[in-house]
Amino acid sequence: MSGGQNGGMRKFFPAIAVILLGLVLPVQAKTIKFPADDPAFTFKLPDDWTMEVDKDGDLICKSGEHIGLRFNVNQLHQKFAQAKASLPELGQVFAKSAKLEEVETQEMGNSTNKNGVKGTIYVVKGKTSGRHLMAELLAIEPKPGENAYFILFSGVLEALQTHKEDIGAIVDSIKAVE
Repeated sequence: MSGGQNGGMRKFFPAIAVILLGLVLPVQAKTIKFPADDPAFTFKLPDDWTMEVDKDGDLICKSGEHIGLRFNVNQLHQKFAQAKASLPELGQVFAKSAKLEEVETQEMGNSTNKNGVKGTIYVVKGKTSGRHLMAELLAIEPKPGENAYFILFSGVLEALQTHKEDIGAIVDSIKAVE
């Protein structure tokens, strides 16, 4: 096995461990419907997380820890292709508003979760005031051909690493409302 393949395997095994832990350890969660007025999808939010609804009906969720993680859910009123195309620009807005330096970005590509919801992820990392920040921007299409939604996980890098299992469980729990 070459060094490149071995490095890939090292990245693969932690991902498998996260998936297996998610299957073994039950997560206490509350089911959220979004948007509230005409739900297109549901997701499960861990019980120790808080949730607020802003003036536009979008959600702002936070982990229960002091060093928290923000999780925003927004309506886009766009189709999936448009939403996906806007992620790099939204990543630039995040980097600029957070005053990030040494910005790194990565498009992770399309995939579907265990409930068949299509999505794509765009990652932005950088430093500000000596701290490493990260954002995972997602565009999801709960119902094929209908409007897409924007999800943003953001925070201090160590908070995102600490909540890897929570983030995976939230994304995997997204399910279209019938």
